[in-house]
Amino acid sequence: MGCSAAPVPPFAYSVAFTFGPLTSSEQNSSELIAVVIGLACAVKLGLRNAVVDLVGDSRTALAWVATRIRSERALRAYLVFLSLLEEAGLAIGATFWLDSKSNLVPDGLSRGESVRSFPALDDYKDTPLPPEWLASLLSFVDPTLPIPITSPELLRLFTTARSLVRILL
Repeated sequence: MGCSAAPVPPFAYSVAFTFGPLTSSEQNSSELIAVVIGLACAVKLGLRNAVVDLVGDSRTALAWVATRIRSERALRAYLVFLSLLEEAGLAIGATFWLDSKSNLVPDGLSRGESVRSFPALDDYKDTPLPPEWLASLLSFVDPTLPIPITSPELLRLFTTARSLVRILL
């Protein structure tokens, strides 16, 4: 994740998802959740009022952040993503796909390896998100949860997503 308009210290994170086993739609949602966590880290470190370029290894997640989601399973994560953009005054610029050969560190982090196991990340901040906030986020965005079908349920999701972001800020 990068943005030349706002100085954010370099960061890396490793988060274990406990959502398994996942269908392909739920797996794509977990890729969007990774984007949300990365954006939340940058916002927590001070990213505001900027255009953000995203780099990732999931073509699906990158397409979703550039346009919109195409899976109901990703709705909760997408609502948090949109709330982060709005509350921090951010817009998405370009998205860049990272091929497998170039993706060793991010892939390792996504599989639960510690930031400290990568010497190249020695100067990076490790997971700037408060653990209790991260736990609340993961409970909320779990792609295996039932999909809401009524207007009050959808409103509750929107309100919860916005509340999560405001608590972070």
